[in-house]
Amino acid sequence: MYLNRRWLLWGSMWLCACFLTLQAAPASAGPVKVGDTVRWQLTDVRVSDPGQNVNTGVGQLVDNYTVEAVATALTKAPIENGVFRLTYTAFKPKKDTTEQQAELWYVTGKWSITDTKATKKKLKIKHNDAVMRGIISTDLDFNPTLEPAQTIAAGLKWPFSPFGNYWGAGSGLFSGSSDFEGVMELTLERWQKVK
Repeated sequence: MYLNRRWLLWGSMWLCACFLTLQAAPASAGPVKVGDTVRWQLTDVRVSDPGQNVNTGVGQLVDNYTVEAVATALTKAPIENGVFRLTYTAFKPKKDTTEQQAELWYVTGKWSITDTKATKKKLKIKHNDAVMRGIISTDLDFNPTLEPAQTIAAGLKWPFSPFGNYWGAGSGLFSGSSDFEGVMELTLERWQKVK
């Protein structure tokens, strides 16, 4: 029993050290490439728009719920420091259908990270390298707008799109709390310079 506790203690300390190293790792200099996994720490989350909570004939709907956070790169990334914004819809059907279950909340939304160093002039350019945009989705057994401290995971997609002098795409995962404070991780599936 003593040996098991000792291994548990050492294992816990090792995991904690790994976690702190990952959290404290500064963004690396240099360009990203296909296959790289980029990570951002999302902190200081706030609700910028509570959206609308509607009881429809077919279920409960929370529409246009918007949160904002500080996004800080933990690895080399197309944007090192930015503002994360997520606007999502959460829907819970009244009864089961062929595609949805009545006990689940279906969350889908659009996310963006905007570079904090971007000028207003740069943001007006259609294909700039200051904003990344993608989609997020997850199924939960609770309403995330009412229970912000629950642990969740959500799928992320960065659809193939222009980013300054590059075209990029990726997919990954958000892991953290249901108020969207946590780590956002994308693996770059496409990253090519515009010719």
